Amino acid sequence: MTEQLVSFELAKYLKERGFNFNVNFLYEAETGNIKNKWIPGGIAAPTQPLVQTWLREKHNILVSVITAYNSITEEYDPLYSFKPSITIIEYVGENIFKTDLKYEMFHGLKPMSYEDAMELGLMEALKLIVK
Repeated sequence: MTEQLVSFELAKYLKERGFNFNVNFLYEAETGNIKNKWIPGGIAAPTQPLVQTWLREKHNILVSVITAYNSITEEYDPLYSFKPSITIIEYVGENIFKTDLKYEMFHGLKPMSYEDAMELGLMEALKLIVK
């Protein structure tokens, strides 16, 4: 089992938002081809879990994936029905925080794979970061 790398589009957006970690893979800036070695001008291709950790620890943004409810069958379909969920945590004081769950923006999306839902959630979360 391997962890999912972010897409080239998301990797470029991460770079714009200040993500700067040493990772095992890089995208070629011109072509989007992935390489497992250092290349001049390469764009970091982190795993989705690493980006989740960075968002949580640096920006207090939690991105998770929730199971989508199938209203036709009135059941949850864990095989192919996931949607992203974004929670923003604001620390008000010691051990006190408030959260703001942002999932309304995804209402009506067609069911998708876990990885696709995570990719979408990460992209939306990055839009919350002011450069």
